[in-house]
Amino acid sequence: MSRLLKVFVKKYSERYTDAWLDLFSKYFVHLLKHYHQTDVLFLKSIEEGTQTDEGTLVMLQLLGEDTSSTYQSHIEEWNKQLEFSSLKNYIYHIYPQKAQMRLYSNTISYLYLPTELNTEDGESINQFLFSLAEVANSLINSIFTNAQLQEEQEVKKGVYLAHTSQDVSQIRESMRRELQAMGFDIYPRENILQKEDIEHEIRENLKNCFISIHLVGATYQESFSHKNKPLGKLENEISADYCQNYHDFKRVIWIASEKVEEENQALYINTIFRDKQLNRGADIISCTLEELKGLVEEKIYKQNQSFDNEQQNHIYLIYDETAEQDAMNIYNSIKEKGEMIAQINTSKYDAKDSWMQEHLSNLMNCKAVFFVNNSKSLKWFHSKLTDTFKIKNIGRKKDFTTRVLLSRTIQDLPYNNLYESVKLVNMNDENVFQNFLIRFNN
Repeated sequence: MSRLLKVFVKKYSERYTDAWLDLFSKYFVHLLKHYHQTDVLFLKSIEEGTQTDEGTLVMLQLLGEDTSSTYQSHIEEWNKQLEFSSLKNYIYHIYPQKAQMRLYSNTISYLYLPTELNTEDGESINQFLFSLAEVANSLINSIFTNAQLQEEQEVKKGVYLAHTSQDVSQIRESMRRELQAMGFDIYPRENILQKEDIEHEIRENLKNCFISIHLVGATYQESFSHKNKPLGKLENEISADYCQNYHDFKRVIWIASEKVEEENQALYINTIFRDKQLNRGADIISCTLEELKGLVEEKIYKQNQSFDNEQQNHIYLIYDETAEQDAMNIYNSIKEKGEMIAQINTSKYDAKDSWMQEHLSNLMNCKAVFFVNNSKSLKWFHSKLTDTFKIKNIGRKKDFTTRVLLSRTIQDLPYNNLYESVKLVNMNDENVFQNFLIRFNN
């Protein structure tokens, strides 16, 4: 389930250019969303973040060597204003990477990011992305307790099976039994009409679920209603609103038949298709019962196969223009053996593209990394190899099963700790190359 982080950025240094801020906000949102299940909302003012209790409010203060010494008075002012506020625990100072600067407060956490950023240089952006990923990881771990993180990382087993009309009640009951037999918890567990605040009770039940299923029959009137509104309709409205805040929440609306004689129900079904608020986040389907069950089972399967970075299962092939043909031959050979493989040609991406995000994702999810490079210099390889170690600071726990450099030009690697984990394969020696592929595929 996604969390919400409300972020107010205050700049106290000219080192942070507009290009820097644009790149920061773009990657910060991506990193927290994809690797920490956290939505980010950037605020125009600190007051904007206090208007609702939803989410966690964080203030990031950007400092540099040119930050005025009078900034100390701002720190004291903030501390005084926030002495009894929870926000005091969520103020962070961002310093230029490797800068020798005095800390303005012992009570405020500090983080480091590179400020020397060339948006036309891929290596510069790559360094920035990995540094920002480390910052994002530190930020999440410092804000949310271990208990919160563990609880939110657990795979939810709850299914919200909404109430429906009498003509499809037997279908609902059949689905309830099958889902329970599969080990899922079905909500609501109690008669929510007996609760004092029914709408609140529906929302509380949804918090235990990863999906809601809404069965729409041919009859408008249902067995249960609240304030003259059929309960199933109310559940659909609330789950659609819930889906707006929790984007990983899934919804299925099954229309038993689009041809109905009852005018109210025909109007309601038409509204479901047209009203974006009613159908938000939902798969709207009209199919057989077996097809419906198949769709639900597919979404349940995907829920059980949700990301776990202890279960990396594919190979990451990374190369540049010096080895494009060799890399394609290796790619095809591995794929023919049924292995899953992802590949990136770094020379076909410029610094403005999103390949760094793809690069980061591949490093998080792969089991092995193959570098293919035919340049005489180790510069490109050294940079990409270093990334495989940096990724551990971002959240990857398990080491790669192997790191392999395949090259026609590099015959030896320097003797140091960084290269000890690398297997070097000489592609000029066809026997060595083919034997390596055979051993790896087996």
